[in-house]
Amino acid sequence: MKIKVKIKHLAFSLFVIALIPIVAFVIIPQVKLLQFERAVSTGAEIGSEQLVELLESSITETQKRSLIEDYILARLSENNYDVMIGPSFSHSNGSPFYFSQSEMERILEQYVKEGNIDSEWAQATKELASYYAAEEEFDKAEGAVTVSGRVTRSDGQALENIEVYLREQSMVNQSVSHSEKSIRTNEKGEFVFKGVEEGNYQLFIGLRFEHLNGWTWAVDADDWITVTDSHSVEYDVVLTPLIDLQHPINDDVITDQEVLFEWEEVEGAAYYQLSFGYQTDNGSLLSGRLDRFVDNKALIPVEELYSYQLGLLFNPTEEREIVHYHDLPFEVDKDIETQSLLGLANPNQRLLWAVDAYDQHNRRISTSGGLGVNASTAGFFYLQERELTEADRLLLDGEIAQAYRLYEQHYEQTEDIHSLNMLIKILVAFEEVDRSYFYMEELTRKFSYDEYLPFLLGHYYSEQNWELYEEIYERFKVHNGGELDPHMLTEHAQYLLVNGKYNEALAVMYEVMDGDRTHIDVGLLLALELYLGANIDEVVELANQYPVRASGYQPVNWGAMINGLSENQIEFNTIVEKLEFLFAGEKNELEDWMETTEDEALQLFIQHLQQEYVFE
Repeated sequence: MKIKVKIKHLAFSLFVIALIPIVAFVIIPQVKLLQFERAVSTGAEIGSEQLVELLESSITETQKRSLIEDYILARLSENNYDVMIGPSFSHSNGSPFYFSQSEMERILEQYVKEGNIDSEWAQATKELASYYAAEEEFDKAEGAVTVSGRVTRSDGQALENIEVYLREQSMVNQSVSHSEKSIRTNEKGEFVFKGVEEGNYQLFIGLRFEHLNGWTWAVDADDWITVTDSHSVEYDVVLTPLIDLQHPINDDVITDQEVLFEWEEVEGAAYYQLSFGYQTDNGSLLSGRLDRFVDNKALIPVEELYSYQLGLLFNPTEEREIVHYHDLPFEVDKDIETQSLLGLANPNQRLLWAVDAYDQHNRRISTSGGLGVNASTAGFFYLQERELTEADRLLLDGEIAQAYRLYEQHYEQTEDIHSLNMLIKILVAFEEVDRSYFYMEELTRKFSYDEYLPFLLGHYYSEQNWELYEEIYERFKVHNGGELDPHMLTEHAQYLLVNGKYNEALAVMYEVMDGDRTHIDVGLLLALELYLGANIDEVVELANQYPVRASGYQPVNWGAMINGLSENQIEFNTIVEKLEFLFAGEKNELEDWMETTEDEALQLFIQHLQQEYVFE
């Protein structure tokens, strides 16, 4: 059988066959390029995968160069991460275009190899050199003072191409700029900073969201790296799984008089601490608690939750309005966010909670919160055991003065605990703390509340009411499982010192040094050691052992002052005598000496002790 094919049909078939590669290799890539550029211009969600696909397609070399210049070189000033995490702060940031180290090297190598020598070529060359340097840095570090380590997950997975920043003490509270030197981790997660100068540093890391999906770096604010002039430091960053919250979650509604909080048990955890807060228009307000829970659950009365102090929020206006009412003991700041006064006691407010796990050395090892948390499993809940009172509604409407009067009237008539709590919160918010102590004592003694024990401790200390101070101190220790934070221990050491219990005060200050890695109160420890007979060289060594490391302000350099005492060869008996004046509260003798002394180093030491601590 013969098949006849018309010439025109054959020609059309051949044309279609010839057109296929043109469509595949010319038209489709151009359509994808057009779609990509349109998506960028409209702000649609795109990623580096689409850009890499275009660069590997058959679009023209000129178009590829334009893509690299517009979306890679022009965006080098943008940080190559979504999230920055460090001890002092964490924040979200970033560009939609993220490339692995191998992808970036391949793209830049091709650009440099085939490009013309111009400003973009120079920029690409410089960036490529930084990638090569990151690869070679670890091998070249031998013999130099270095800070090195690895960034991994707790399951052993190394994290490649993470931006690592080693930031000086004076910089840790400032935003990380692109111009700051950073090191990228290699395929083993390794990084190294060479030639690091002596000082105190904090490590920050830039991560993509995919690194954090269900993971977190639970780093503490007082996590410091101290570098001396002769010792290198190894410091590893380990991401751990987020703690799984079990109850309440997913907007559970609580109507009982107690709330059972439950969470996943964390291996290696010695205790847990909870935080509570609520959602705001711009995020959330979350405040941690001092209570320690050994088990992975906590049963908390709702009345205790209602009393929690969460901190204050303000809605600043162009002209801040301060109103004085003749029958109120305080001036009302109209800019205050009144929901932050009501706190967890608002049944209509969406609340949240979180948990942190700590090891036996008081280091945080995991958390349920942070930038890697999944919103669907976050600890959101509603506390609807109570209803809003008339005073509550007035407060939320901004009628603070009327609300205060009504709370006061209601407590006088019924001894209502909520009204008493709100009186305290309002007085503290408007800096009438002295007046609030009466109500705090009422709540603490009459209703056995422990929320305000730290306030009362400070009050009784300032009043030198040692009998009540000791009573509240012991009660607070029991409430907190025998553990106190470094600030409260320092205050207690001052109480012991003022009452002549110097050796006990010294023991407490060593507890403070073990629990507070900032060592900001080492001055009191050094003064006690000198007074109790330690020689100056021993105290100099102590100052070096506990360097002051703090962010947010310029801390007192106690070590430099002790070195000054040593270098000026001030007689030991003179030091002890002046410390005796200080500890005994003999102001007149101390002031007379201050006006006539030529021992400037000792004078400076005594002056700073007076400024930082209370010796009366």
